[in-house]
Amino acid sequence: MPPLKRSQSSASVFTTVSMYGVRKGKYQRALGIVNVFIMVSSLVMTILGFLFMKVYHMDKIYAPSNEKDHEGRTKSNGLEDLANFGILPWLLVSIGFATFVLATLGFLFSAIESKPPLMVYSIMLGLLVLFQFYFIYVTFNANAFIDDSRQENAIEERFQRRGRELYLNDETFRSRWNIVQRNLRCCGFTRILGEEWRNLGPDDYKKLSNATGNRCFPESCCVSPDDFAGLCKKQPKHQQINTEVCKKSTTVPKLEQTEVKELNVHGCAQVLEEMYKKTLPNVFFFIEINGGLTILIEVVAIALSSAFVAQITRRSKRGHTGMEMH
Repeated sequence: MPPLKRSQSSASVFTTVSMYGVRKGKYQRALGIVNVFIMVSSLVMTILGFLFMKVYHMDKIYAPSNEKDHEGRTKSNGLEDLANFGILPWLLVSIGFATFVLATLGFLFSAIESKPPLMVYSIMLGLLVLFQFYFIYVTFNANAFIDDSRQENAIEERFQRRGRELYLNDETFRSRWNIVQRNLRCCGFTRILGEEWRNLGPDDYKKLSNATGNRCFPESCCVSPDDFAGLCKKQPKHQQINTEVCKKSTTVPKLEQTEVKELNVHGCAQVLEEMYKKTLPNVFFFIEINGGLTILIEVVAIALSSAFVAQITRRSKRGHTGMEMH
């Protein structure tokens, strides 16, 4: 009879350990599945962030004001409403990268079965959730700005008011806008070809000369910088821009045929406005849905990680109690 009791006792211990191992495996598998989804979502966010930079040029249309008034306060430059577009690509890339790294660490931490790394993982994931709420808020505001029927040409109007001034006076904005003009094959901020660069005052012509390398138009506006009409051709430093050559009629049908061939015809603000209104509302809606699902999954991951930590703690206590009884 005693051997039979020992056999039953051993079987009971073996069964308990086996059940515990099954529960532990379930937490690890669940964390693995959750982290796979988080990784995929992070890749989507990162790709969209680069898409907004390289195709839609969102990171280039907003320029923070560097001017101060007499009281030392920052002066408005008229583009503050576009701040959400400038922030969004960088948020997507940074949050996407951080999420991917954290999901990778989640795989590692669940495998080593250690409480401190899992606790750090949960805390970092919680902070990431807060940042994701912020990026969804920014996306919502950008989408609302585009969908506002009261502002039919909101982006274009803002650049028509302040674009030329920023281009002439802000080197950072000028370098970014040159990329927009070159990549989108457009010129300036109005619908009429090159209107902002005609009939400038003497001071503005000097600024344009310094900014463009002594050309009538920015080189990025030109189909080829070596045009034979001289509108985009760089002049020697000792020879100032011929303002009479640069001053042309602003009515497109009256433009010389050679000029139409040498300059990109469409205004960049108009091109951007059409691009944004045509495709971005659907993309923004997808980002909001994907962001909301990712937050829910990350909350699940936090709960699973916390439960896993509690399980490791219970196992440690049981092991310590077993050693004391032995």
